[in-house]
Amino acid sequence: MNTLPVEIQEHYYSLHEPGAAANAAAVIDGFVNEFAEEQADRELWLLFSGALTSSHLPFVKLAEERECMLHFYEYVKAVMHATYVLNHEAAKRKRFTKDLD
Repeated sequence: MNTLPVEIQEHYYSLHEPGAAANAAAVIDGFVNEFAEEQADRELWLLFSGALTSSHLPFVKLAEERECMLHFYEYVKAVMHATYVLNHEAAKRKRFTKDLD
């Protein structure tokens, strides 16, 4: 099952084809436009906390497993915030060059 909008799916499935940078930018734009930064933080936290408390993950009681999950959560959060910063900077550059034209 795929819940992504069709246009985002097309960009996502084309990430390894020529023009990948434009497809990646389109996926990032779609994400940033759909989720405010605070909302994305909240959704990521809900996924993480749900996984930690799930009875369907038998190894979650192991400290090493929880540490791996926390490490992944923190890394994804860092990448997500970096994405917002890069997207914001790209939008500023685009506006600046448009003003110069």
